[in-house]
Amino acid sequence: MKMKANKALASVSAENFKNDEELYKVLTSEVIPEYEKALEKAKSLEVSVEELTPIKDKMEKALIIYYDALQLEKEALEKTDKALIEQSNAKGSEYIEAITEYHVEMEKLAEEYDVDYQKCTTS
Repeated sequence: MKMKANKALASVSAENFKNDEELYKVLTSEVIPEYEKALEKAKSLEVSVEELTPIKDKMEKALIIYYDALQLEKEALEKTDKALIEQSNAKGSEYIEAITEYHVEMEKLAEEYDVDYQKCTTS
């Protein structure tokens, strides 16, 4: 879900950016709905190992931060508001910190239990 959303967003942003209308369309019809699914999936995950509870919480927090960034971007496009874009970008940076913290904790736990942990390479 998350990877599908990121691929859709990448197809209309950065070097692939054409116009705000196309970005808005993909954001509202593909990216945000996929992140809503990912967030619901994360919230519904049941943790059977106690050590995973705080890590699951970190993942959920990171997804919420990124979802908020997407909502701000959507609002910024609707209002053509540069300040909202800046807020969205700040949330994006906050997401990177949060998801990095999640991956670090997962790597530590995986090492402790001798489990092969590979993080997703598509952010």
